[in-house]
Amino acid sequence: MSSLEIIQQPVKEELEHFNALFTSSLSTGNGMLKTALDYVLRRKGKQMRPILMLLAGKACGEVNLKCLHAACALELLHTASLVHDDIVDESPLRRGVPSLNAFLSNQAAVLVGDFLLSKALEHSVMTRNQRVMKVVAQLGQTLAQGELEQLDNLESEEFGESSYYDVIRKKTASLFSACGELGAMLCGGSKGDVVRFQGLGTLAGICFQLRDDILDYIAEDGVGEGTLGKPVGQDMREGKLTLPVLHLAQVCPECREKILSIRKGIASDDDIRKIVRLTIENDGIVYAEKTMCDFCNMTAGLLDDVKNVEVQKSLKEYISFVAGRKW
Repeated sequence: MSSLEIIQQPVKEELEHFNALFTSSLSTGNGMLKTALDYVLRRKGKQMRPILMLLAGKACGEVNLKCLHAACALELLHTASLVHDDIVDESPLRRGVPSLNAFLSNQAAVLVGDFLLSKALEHSVMTRNQRVMKVVAQLGQTLAQGELEQLDNLESEEFGESSYYDVIRKKTASLFSACGELGAMLCGGSKGDVVRFQGLGTLAGICFQLRDDILDYIAEDGVGEGTLGKPVGQDMREGKLTLPVLHLAQVCPECREKILSIRKGIASDDDIRKIVRLTIENDGIVYAEKTMCDFCNMTAGLLDDVKNVEVQKSLKEYISFVAGRKW
């Protein structure tokens, strides 16, 4: 049995219900919108966020329709944020295939993102739960603030781990945290359960982003395209300074000026290749991997309190998978 199969096993039936509900919510008679939404559906990932919500729900009781609607709301909100992020970053690729804005146009992609966002709000309303509606509304604001902070950082000559973690908590960990919180809350979890799964989601989200940042440095063939389906060092090309290169700035003060040129968007491809090489040679990847493992280890105490043995096994596999994935 593969890792994903182990993770999904306790909620296999519930995941099928989620997918049916998610797909039906994206049906439309509008030609261009249908083309765009079909494209979005074909490119859906491993669904790590809804799976976490369903596992949190299963750990606390039985997954119900409200939980499924909340899972759809958060996955739609996440999808909308990816569509809008690609437009902001002017990204031609998402996971190795053309982004929606490259497939259609920026104008169409903005409107599709808005449609997905409105669908997310609709699903939150269908839970008839004020806490769900509040979480979804606040989460939309948090994701936007994270993106704005990231853009604002591009104008700053100061950089460090504090601002880095602030952005990834808003842009990535907040979604995982909400999945854990709402899954537990909607399926009969106690206040302690809700706090536990909220914390577990936050840690899982941080690990997820750290792994993403590490993969940006790893090429499948050792030189060219990375394992994320984009050129190695693409984050730097977009002016983003992630944990590996922030470590380089700490251990190699003379590199800071060159790193700052990346932030300002004036570094050449050759400059970026040199910084990638220096980052690897100065153990930037090792540092990021150790940091990710430290966050993963923090989940142990939270997972030990999960009474459903099957779900506990899946959640442990979930954390291992997030930290070890190659996509």
